[in-house]
Amino acid sequence: AEFMSSLHSGNIQALDELEALAKLEKLSGNALERTFYACGSRPSFNFSGNEGLSMLLPIIEDAENGWVTLAQPCDSLSPEHLIAGMCQMRTTAQNAAAYVLLVIVCPSKEQ
Repeated sequence: AEFMSSLHSGNIQALDELEALAKLEKLSGNALERTFYACGSRPSFNFSGNEGLSMLLPIIEDAENGWVTLAQPCDSLSPEHLIAGMCQMRTTAQNAAAYVLLVIVCPSKEQ
C-alpha cells in the first residue's frame, strides 16, 4: 500500500486531537503517508447506513493501492445492516484494488 486514509466520527476538534497524537508517534522513514478525515458531526457516525455508505464508497473507490481505516459502532444499527454494509465495502475495495480496515466497536455489553 502507498497511503492510508483514516476516517473518524466526530467534529474537527476530534480530528485535531488525532493529528496531534499521530505527530507524537515515532514512524520510520518508510511509513505510509496518513491523512485523517472527520465524518459527520456525531461521535458515532454510521458508516454502514445509507448516508455513510454514500460518503464512504467513493473514498474506497479512489483508494487504489491504499488503505481506508474506520471504526463502526455496532449499537447504532442492526446486524443485518452492518453485514450488508461490510459486503458493499468489501466489493468496492476489491474492485478498486484497495484495502479497508473496519474496526467494529461495541460499547454495550452485548456481543
